Amino acid sequence: MGDDEGSPPAKEPPRVDLDYYLGSGDGPCIIITPVKLRGSVNYDEWAKAVRRSMISKFKFGFVDGSVTEPSTDSNKMKHWYVVNSMVVSWITNKIDETLRSSIEDYDIAFELWCHLRKRFCVVTGTRVCHIKMALSSCKQATTEAVTEYFGRMSKIWKEYVQYARVPRCTCAGCTCNIAKQVGEIREEDRLHYFLIGLDDHYEAIRAQLLAQTLLPSVDEAYQTVVNT
Repeated sequence: MGDDEGSPPAKEPPRVDLDYYLGSGDGPCIIITPVKLRGSVNYDEWAKAVRRSMISKFKFGFVDGSVTEPSTDSNKMKHWYVVNSMVVSWITNKIDETLRSSIEDYDIAFELWCHLRKRFCVVTGTRVCHIKMALSSCKQATTEAVTEYFGRMSKIWKEYVQYARVPRCTCAGCTCNIAKQVGEIREEDRLHYFLIGLDDHYEAIRAQLLAQTLLPSVDEAYQTVVNT
């Protein structure tokens, strides 16, 4: 008989909720990005840098409001306030000193993020329209390599995705899976922009790709075109 007979089963290690996890180096004074917010002049650059940093730390949920304040679990509520305060400190550290006095009353990361976006992000219907027009007119020049054209188009597309409105789920528990649907629609739109903008030299391969019952991803279409 084995030595372990009759011994209690080994306990599984406690699961770590990465949303609430703070490492030994995650203090309130750490620098999450070298970019400092100076106002509307560099809000887009700053917001992208902060977003990437928060995602890498599993803390963007506090910024976009998806990790909400617990209403019943008092122990978890204490942890929520600790992490939220840490995130607020990280964001505040990367805001120019001349702007900090106007945001001192914002103690919730999501509210601070929304305030900064409304205040400094210059987004109008005209701007979104101009981006769409830029996408539609983005064409591959006769002497331009596919890689260069794809890079130009991708840059415009990233700007469009940043500012275009996205429908939000309104059903309890999210049974509609709207995020997946929006992602699929955008991926198809991006594919269409890429293929339509190709030089007429690629007309045959463009028609072949669009005729497929299951459309390829943009990356798959790109690989097919450059290897043709």
